[in-house]
Amino acid sequence: MLLHDNIQDHIVELEPYGITPDGLKSFFESIGEFNSMQMQPRNSILDRKLMTGNLVTLFKTADIALGKMDYSAGIISLSMPDLFYGYKSARRLKGGHRVTVALRGRVTDLTHEPVKGVMFVFSCTDSTRRHIIKKSSLHGGFLIRNMAEGDYIVRFSKPGYKAGEVSVSISSGERRELVVEVERG
Repeated sequence: MLLHDNIQDHIVELEPYGITPDGLKSFFESIGEFNSMQMQPRNSILDRKLMTGNLVTLFKTADIALGKMDYSAGIISLSMPDLFYGYKSARRLKGGHRVTVALRGRVTDLTHEPVKGVMFVFSCTDSTRRHIIKKSSLHGGFLIRNMAEGDYIVRFSKPGYKAGEVSVSISSGERRELVVEVERG
């Protein structure tokens, strides 16, 4: 709701970047649907299953909307720095425990199908830190919680695919996304 309210105040300025009143209305409606579902009692197993399915759909819709908003925020970072930094602050991970950072990763092949079993090795340019090793899941994704801030070289490999390397910068308190495409080799 904080993001919605902040964007609502600047909607006219954001329209050239693809953030429209209709899109904002859809985002607001999704928030309302989510809140109303959370308040409904779940009496039977079928009710719980249906509710869970609806929540999954809402989370996917909200994730897509937030991804578009993140992209738009990056575009306006130089022309509207106050809005950008306000948005960036609102997107920081919040919680009762301290989470340094979270990195969400996804790996696909050239046809955009998820690839399971890709090994990722994160090496911080500060050589005093240990490597972080992750493997992509059935749906090509992985998540790293509590990752120290810094610049990382990310090497990835899987038998039957060409190995690769990318870099990623991690800032404290921000959730980052790493998307990698692998090619058969």
